[in-house]
Amino acid sequence: SIRETSGGGIMVTGLREVGVRELHQVISLFYGGCAARATGTTNVNKRSSRSHAVFTLHLKQLMGGAVARRSKMHIVDLAGSERNKKTGAVGLRFKEAISINKGLLALGNVISALGEKGGRASHVPYRDSKITRLLADALGGDHLTVMIACISPAAASLDESLNTLKYA
Repeated sequence: SIRETSGGGIMVTGLREVGVRELHQVISLFYGGCAARATGTTNVNKRSSRSHAVFTLHLKQLMGGAVARRSKMHIVDLAGSERNKKTGAVGLRFKEAISINKGLLALGNVISALGEKGGRASHVPYRDSKITRLLADALGGDHLTVMIACISPAAASLDESLNTLKYA
């Protein structure tokens, strides 16, 4: 579950925060997270992501022994949108697909709201999903955000590719 802290931040139940000093430690943690990610088989993919993944780095730049700058970087891999007719999802896979698509729709709604009239939307629906709550600080305000989208050149994936490009 996700909760707001008294300072306005976000806290994820069961989340681990690990202090590291070396790049190889970061890479090891990243790969560990990838290995723990929920995956499953569908008619479209043998190894389909069944959840979004967020890897967050809190960076401190030291100058003269003191912290001169703090940065935060989210590396996010969104599970792909799914059309249940194509994936053949039933039971648990169907419920996962609904959750994935709900999060993607909420993210699209947040991006659309932020794009209104120079980013001055009357309401940005960050609370509509866990992924948008987690990424609210990166999406709004004066932060730099970069999105890399993966699409398929296959004609059978045209609708999904167009939908992905709308986000990017």
